[in-house]
Amino acid sequence: MNRRKFLIGASVSTVSIATAGFAWTQLSNASRSLTIESAINFLDAIDVNNVSMSGHWGLSRVFLHCAQSVECSMISFPVHNSALFQSTVGITAFAMFKANGSMTHDKSEEIPGLNSNQPKIALSEAILLLKQMLIKFKNYNGILKPHFAYGELNKRDYEIAHVMHLLDHCSEITQNH
Repeated sequence: MNRRKFLIGASVSTVSIATAGFAWTQLSNASRSLTIESAINFLDAIDVNNVSMSGHWGLSRVFLHCAQSVECSMISFPVHNSALFQSTVGITAFAMFKANGSMTHDKSEEIPGLNSNQPKIALSEAILLLKQMLIKFKNYNGILKPHFAYGELNKRDYEIAHVMHLLDHCSEITQNH
């Protein structure tokens, strides 16, 4: 991970999701509660025939990426920033994101160490996979693995991180007319 990009992204004030061109009420509802349930309700409200992505990735890839992140919190991220980074910059950035109720990050950057050649699947399948992974996380009672940048997070903080991550990516969704 490019630390300079991370530091800049962490220190830049967050942009309102509404100004990113995504005007669904479900998005603002999900960002207020930052729960797995609100994320699933948000995903259920997506009209797969009437949306597109303004960012670098297609929607299916975004949802697969978010599902990978959720899964990694349970099985382990393949590559981690240093313990020093996690205990200083990483945890500070997470605290700022949590306090703001939203995060910003480089939305074209893969999870470090994961294969970027994700399978091409239909949007509805990618949404279903993400929802299944969110439910698996919600029901997970094992030991959570450290986040590659934030370090150790408890289950509630991971839940918040996962929903903020999803919502940041979804700020690039546009509704087709």
